[in-house]
Amino acid sequence: MPGDLPPALPQELIDAILDTLAAYGEEECLRQCALAHRSMLQRSQQLLFATIELEVPHFILSSNAPATPSRKLLIVLRHSPHLGNYVHELSIVEVSGPISQEQVVKHGIAREVALLDILPMLRAVKWLRITAPPRSYVGDDFIDALAMPSLLHLSLYTVTFPLYILDRFPHLRHLTCHEVHWIPATHEPRDTSAIPKVKTLTVSGKLALQFDIFLGLLAMYPPYLDNLIALDVSELLVPNFYIEQLLDRCQSSLQQLHTRYRITQPATNDIPNFAALPSLRDLAIRDITLRNDHKRGAWSWLLATLQSLRPLRRLVLMFLLDSTETITRDAAEWRRLDEILDSADIRIERVDIHANELDWMEEGTVVDAAAIAVALPCARRRMGQKLTVSTNRLPTDGVSDIIPHI
Repeated sequence: MPGDLPPALPQELIDAILDTLAAYGEEECLRQCALAHRSMLQRSQQLLFATIELEVPHFILSSNAPATPSRKLLIVLRHSPHLGNYVHELSIVEVSGPISQEQVVKHGIAREVALLDILPMLRAVKWLRITAPPRSYVGDDFIDALAMPSLLHLSLYTVTFPLYILDRFPHLRHLTCHEVHWIPATHEPRDTSAIPKVKTLTVSGKLALQFDIFLGLLAMYPPYLDNLIALDVSELLVPNFYIEQLLDRCQSSLQQLHTRYRITQPATNDIPNFAALPSLRDLAIRDITLRNDHKRGAWSWLLATLQSLRPLRRLVLMFLLDSTETITRDAAEWRRLDEILDSADIRIERVDIHANELDWMEEGTVVDAAAIAVALPCARRRMGQKLTVSTNRLPTDGVSDIIPHI
């Protein structure tokens, strides 16, 4: 229909149709709609620019290098600056790619000067993701250009970053970092009222040294974690005492914790002191491995941990079993677990048990959820429908959907 005629449909219906196209990833249709009629232009633009991913090459040709996605976006934003207000999620990914036989030079985020002009134009970004090859520093100029007053979520992956960068995001509430190389840096102290109050923190990786540096920097810089409510360390593969140090920093405010069983010899100093978390309400423990060569340590750790708990609103236990025979073989331990879950002293309102197969099991072996439920008669009688058991083969490499709000 001609672009200068009134729309034949109500604007609310037009917007709903465009939203549906966006939900199904129909970007080409949205582009056509933006050009078809003025009634569809603004909403189509908002949907097309809501999420932007910029790939930055780690190497470029030394001559006649093609324009990078960042440079192309900069041209668009300079022509139509209002489009920058529509960007709510921004991902900057440094990619290596194949190195051709032609002469190349190192590039990367630190040398992508177009980003320095783009970032100040994106004032409405609420979620920023930055990914770079391990130990890659994004550069001082890039750090200086980062100032996003609306940012709520910051996700960093394998990049090298100064911790004080968090000061640039006064409304930051959610921080995710995977094997980030945190570095100290000198900077002017900011007004404490501008310090972000991080509510949820997800830390993953297996670099104990870098995590130790992270803990040290937390002690040097402003109290970013003083208001932390939710902590996910379920994919952090470092010794337990590092986890304890992090819990000590946020023990007064922490309400939700997602952690894992770390295979270790049963010892008193390996039992987490969750009783020291007075506000803890939701606890999820993954990878409780009841395999023959680990079961004794796992049961000892789990039962001692649960006995130390304060009252909880929700407890999630994720077991890795070899078969249903585990329940018969470890009958005494399941009976003790039943007694703890039924205890009036601990008072757990809801318990969700997920029994998953070990990855190396033969195909066709299943864990019987009913058998697990039968092994917990006292807890079932007290909790009723607030005790659930599932064997839905959740992946052992990620269970973030167990507690969705973490």
